[in-house]
Amino acid sequence: MTSFTPAGLPWTRKEIISSLDEFMEIYKKRPIQDNNGGMKAPHMFATWFICRQLQPDIIIESGIWYGQSTWLFEQACPEAELFSIDINLANRKYISKRSTYLDTDFSCNNWNFITNHSLAFFDDHQNALNRLRQCEALGLKHIIFEDNYPHPKGDCYSLKKALGGFGHEHELIKSLKAELKKNSNNVQLQSRLSALQQTTVEANSYDRDYINTQLDILDEFPPVVQTAMTRWGDRWDSSVYPTEEPLLVGKIPEKYQIFIEEANSYNWLCYARLR
Repeated sequence: MTSFTPAGLPWTRKEIISSLDEFMEIYKKRPIQDNNGGMKAPHMFATWFICRQLQPDIIIESGIWYGQSTWLFEQACPEAELFSIDINLANRKYISKRSTYLDTDFSCNNWNFITNHSLAFFDDHQNALNRLRQCEALGLKHIIFEDNYPHPKGDCYSLKKALGGFGHEHELIKSLKAELKKNSNNVQLQSRLSALQQTTVEANSYDRDYINTQLDILDEFPPVVQTAMTRWGDRWDSSVYPTEEPLLVGKIPEKYQIFIEEANSYNWLCYARLR
């Protein structure tokens, strides 16, 4: 399952497609032309569109990298109050005059001022079920998960994995185990493996039940274009990696070339709304 209650979405596929040209003019002005390691065109468009439609009063972003996402929120929601969290703020290339910066985890801050119109944006590669529970406890209803990895890929437990009942094992665990067989006394490898194993989630159905109970909308934003290969270098087969129909099919106009160039940065970003 990739999504549910799509009829409850506050926008249509037609509205998404009709917004592409407006987004392209904004994206040309992005302060960081090469945002390697951060969001690129597919998720920048998705995030911009969702936020522009919702117009939250407060946006809390967890994981900012170079700061491109902060700039994007300024473009989409010029009236929103911004809070930007990262454990290493030294990576910033764009620093907003409008945002309050924090270097402590989302779960460690006082958010008692949020409202029903506030939004949390997670691009921090943490367990999505834990984040969902934290938002539920806060009464924070609108959520975007940027890293919504399909099974068995990615470095965090995603809603997509939970809905499939797959659980999660960090993608580096197998390679680390193989390295340790060759060098069993490597303390650094042992420590790294131990840390990653602590993020493992066993296959289960109760996380899926929790999602279905707590959310009234969960929708994966479709890719603008879908290329032949995934970001991992294998075939982008929807039977293996369930994916919504791309917004553009057939011959892609030249003006949207950037979406082809950056297509493999797509991570099945999703919008979730708590009941």
